[in-house]
Order: sequence, then structure tokens, then C-alpha cells
Amino acid sequence: MVMADELAAMPVLEGGSPLVLADLVLNRSTAPQPGATPGEVWPRYLLASLAVIFAAALVGRLLPPAALARAWFVLGGVAGLVLLFFWFGTDHAVARLNLNVLVLNPLLFVFVARGRAARYALPVVAMLAALSVAWTGLPPAQYTADVLAALLPLNIAAAWSVSRAARAGRWPGRA
Repeated sequence: MVMADELAAMPVLEGGSPLVLADLVLNRSTAPQPGATPGEVWPRYLLASLAVIFAAALVGRLLPPAALARAWFVLGGVAGLVLLFFWFGTDHAVARLNLNVLVLNPLLFVFVARGRAARYALPVVAMLAALSVAWTGLPPAQYTADVLAALLPLNIAAAWSVSRAARAGRWPGRA
């Protein structure tokens, strides 16, 4: 059942003529048909993520890297809260048990503060990254390679930057 065929056969009014009187093809595409399965795109996301890290390193000469990392952690924490809302606050079957909450985690808010917790950003984010990679093979099987390739390098780079700044006592905005 194709929706276009079903709509074409529907009458305009009860007992009236069909919606489509004639079917005319104006242009036949010469493009090849798409494959049965989509191609792998996670390597592109990984390269894009590494390019963002490289650009942040270049910008880091003007802005403190820890400030960029803290901004990234705020964005990741907000996205994690949204994912948790979809888990517990809605009845969406697709959003339920979304394992991307391991990458975009509300725990990232803890590392935005200028306290002792920021020193442990790298081990905690590395543990969450390892858990998210290991969990891809366990039920419920969920394809997350694209998200992992795009976000894990950014999370690890941000955690490294925040941990390094916290251990050295260099925080943006400090006099």
C-alpha cells in the first residue's frame, strides 16, 4: 500500500470522481536508487568532532579553554535533562531508555562549578564514555555510533581541560 496510490483512488465527494484523473510523469530521475541500508556516517562525525576540538584549541589562545569546556558541559547537562524528561515525563516509546543519556548527562553540571569536583571530571567522563561504548552491544540494542563519534571526543576534551584547570588552580573569571 503506497499512500500516493491510496489518495489518488479516493473520491473527491461521496460517489464522485476520483481525486486524480490522470497520472503523468514529468521527469524520470537518472540518479541511482538508494541502497537498502544507509551508509556509515560516524567517521564523518568523528572527523567533525576532532575539527571542533582543533578549532577550540586555536580559540583557546584568546579564550580560556576551561571556559569553553564549562559552556560545553552546560549544553550537555541541559540536553541530558531533556533526555531524562523524555524518559520519565512522557510516554514516547522511542525516547524511552535512550542510552545517549550516558553521553549527555546531567552530571556534567557538577563539573561547571569551581570546586573539588572539577578535578574528577576526566575520570568520571571517561567512565561514562566507556560505559556508553560497552552498552551498545547489550540489550536493548541501540545504534548510537553516530552520537558517540560526535560527542565523546568533545566530552573527553572538555573534561581534560576542566580537570587540568582545576588542578592548576586556573579558572576563568578568577582575579
